[in-house]
Amino acid sequence: MPCSDKDLQVVRRKNLKTYIAENYTSLAEFTLAHNLYSSNISNILNGKRSFSGKLAKELEEKLKLSKDFFNSPVKNKTKPILFLKLENSELVEINEFLELEKEPWMDEFDLFALKEHTKINKDGLADSINNNHAVLVFDKQQIIPQDTKYYLFKFYDSYFIRKCKFNQDHFLFITDFSEFTPIRYFAAEISIVAKLVCAYNRTDYF
Repeated sequence: MPCSDKDLQVVRRKNLKTYIAENYTSLAEFTLAHNLYSSNISNILNGKRSFSGKLAKELEEKLKLSKDFFNSPVKNKTKPILFLKLENSELVEINEFLELEKEPWMDEFDLFALKEHTKINKDGLADSINNNHAVLVFDKQQIIPQDTKYYLFKFYDSYFIRKCKFNQDHFLFITDFSEFTPIRYFAAEISIVAKLVCAYNRTDYF
């Protein structure tokens, strides 16, 4: 059955995104190398501009790619990310994986995922994180705190996610809403488990 124009546009966008990711370090580098406008390509990739057959052909010629390169079915490469669960106040591995479309940055990190209903305190955080439908993905390597980033913390037997500011010997935990008062903890009482990378239900990256 022939693909609809809508389906073809999705395929073209994925192929263009993959081509850029595999051959360039950034969108800016790609557009500079081929004398293209970054805003135009960005609008194509995020669906704000139509990726027509005519435009696909023009890009194939400009990039010296094979005919129908952008129309070819996408061969998705996936990255299996191990799920952990809370058991007796510890995060333990389970023999289940989250399959995400592979991105170049994923190989650099030590990733794990928590299922939607894992009982971790997320009070005062944005809806993209604090809901019962988001699979949360973390990186265990990034445990040096940065302001405005989200981290998974352990405080004695409990876990919670917060943004924080680190100052000498204490953390100041900050929420996404002004009505929540920042809370201060001594660093000796807290351990950073991992940095939040994405909330999978909306593909929100942090």
